[in-house]
Amino acid sequence: MYLNDFKRELAQALGEPVTVTAFRDAADVSFPCAVILDDESTHGGDGKLFYKMHAVSIEHYTETNDGGEHDALEAYLLAKQITYTKTTTYIKDERFFMTVYDFDEEIVEKLKEDYHV
Repeated sequence: MYLNDFKRELAQALGEPVTVTAFRDAADVSFPCAVILDDESTHGGDGKLFYKMHAVSIEHYTETNDGGEHDALEAYLLAKQITYTKTTTYIKDERFFMTVYDFDEEIVEKLKEDYHV
């Protein structure tokens, strides 16, 4: 699954704003919302690139953390059988919670053609 497909599917499942890397304008942000982070690396051999590895995280921002704020996100991840590690932090200056879901496995994207290095 490519990142834009993942973003679109996640936004539909959550019913809230989802973006990749960052929202362009802070005024466009409403809570709850999610930001997908993607650390990408390429791999290959014999002077050719064969695939990309995506180390994906989701930052889920909420105004409260009373329980239930993350149910839709966690249900989506479980339905997709995506294992994760979850960490919640309160951002005092901004007055919201950030819960980070680090995926336990990288997502492999096979390149459509062999790219020469």
